[in-house]
Amino acid sequence: MHRGNEPLCKESNRIKISLLYFGHSIVDKSWNGTVVSPSFSRLYYVNGGAAEIVSQDGEVLSLEKGRWYLIPSGFSFSFDCRESMEHIYFHLKISSLDGPDMLQSCPHPVSLSLPDFSPSEISEYLSKSDTLSCMFVHHFVEHVLFELLSKNNIHLKTRDFSPCVKHALKYINANLSLTLSTDEILKHSFVSKSTLTKHFRNEVGMSLHEYVFDKVMFEAEQLLRENNLSIGEISDKLGFYDQFYFSRCFKARYGISPSEYRKARII
Repeated sequence: MHRGNEPLCKESNRIKISLLYFGHSIVDKSWNGTVVSPSFSRLYYVNGGAAEIVSQDGEVLSLEKGRWYLIPSGFSFSFDCRESMEHIYFHLKISSLDGPDMLQSCPHPVSLSLPDFSPSEISEYLSKSDTLSCMFVHHFVEHVLFELLSKNNIHLKTRDFSPCVKHALKYINANLSLTLSTDEILKHSFVSKSTLTKHFRNEVGMSLHEYVFDKVMFEAEQLLRENNLSIGEISDKLGFYDQFYFSRCFKARYGISPSEYRKARII
């Protein structure tokens, strides 16, 4: 007898978990600031000490030893450490195809004590770069995410994109720049402007302009973290008029300037 689950197989191949940045850190009283509308999610495990995050509504979440925390993309918060905190952190995105982070549908942070998932299992792999170590880290994070989401009754849904939206997403991601116009994207989507803009908003949840801006700002974050490019070079690379306009846009989005963000190394 042959039993297959083609729908599940197809669905699993549409989900992409990207680990953008991860590591082990010990922070002190200098670890404080504000994160506004982050375009990626954060996964923390607290090894020792404590800290807290506060939502825009003033709700306080204490980060305590021995617990995992998932702070979803799009959730704005301030953070503060009064003494010290040791933690393992992962910056990540869960997306279907090239769409936005699916964790944006999670309205608030969730936490859980998971005694079966010890950070000692993964600590030794965080500084390695071989393929098997990468596979292990992905496998470990996927299990922790599954437990956090399922036990907090959070259900994520993949999105079905129409052909024109798929073409648009592919073109935007391959030619990312703030200068990308709707007309330019239209040429590679093979439909009318009204059809594309309607489908894009319905399926992606934002307009073409909002999506391009969101992707550009996300890329700016990554370049500030991972690259030695100057702020002017990043501004040029992403299609801003000049670095002063880039700095204004970045500060309006994240609450701090690009140079402050680079120095802060917000984890």
